[in-house]
Amino acid sequence: MTGVVLPPDEVDYLRTVGRCRSLEHDEPLCFEGAPPGEVFLVESGAVRMVMTALSGRETLLDTRGPGELVGEFSALDGTPRSASVYADEPTAVVVLTRQGFLDALAARPELARVLLVGLAAKVRAADQRTVGRDSADVTARVVAQLVALSQAFVESHPVGQPIRLVIRQADLAARVGSTRETVARVLGELREGGVLETGRGVICVSGLGRLRSLL
Repeated sequence: MTGVVLPPDEVDYLRTVGRCRSLEHDEPLCFEGAPPGEVFLVESGAVRMVMTALSGRETLLDTRGPGELVGEFSALDGTPRSASVYADEPTAVVVLTRQGFLDALAARPELARVLLVGLAAKVRAADQRTVGRDSADVTARVVAQLVALSQAFVESHPVGQPIRLVIRQADLAARVGSTRETVARVLGELREGGVLETGRGVICVSGLGRLRSLL
């Protein structure tokens, strides 16, 4: 679960401005693409948030449990719901109207602060995932480029000797569509793995077979 668990005082307050609803296992709470509306506070049980592809395949995005909100971001920015939500087991929720939720944020600074902290954590986590994916993509492109450049020297190169590529990291970065800093980090990882050595304007590939195996 990656939602924000509200402090007991804020849960108690939201109970006073919302209404209770019980859900059976697999009962829907809201649907992907629906207009923004009610916000839900899970009191007991758990709900799952899923997104459906055009093929009909469902992807589990998250689960929420006691003390966590559902639908808060849609209510805040006024955009359609990004996922469908179903009860994962018999579940009790507090239902808040959109306006009631916005009024609660205005009346309860601590509630607003907790949600902002949670939003900041989500943004950081999303950034880290993006960097991880980008790094993986850049690594694959750098390896492919080094293999392609090395191939030109394989037949005429002495067996067992490193293949010396005269190329600046900035030029390699341009070839793979990345930044010099990112490429330098990738080359550092490959260097630590014993695949190559780097010098000023030079990359010496000592393990072409191992480099190919990374593709």
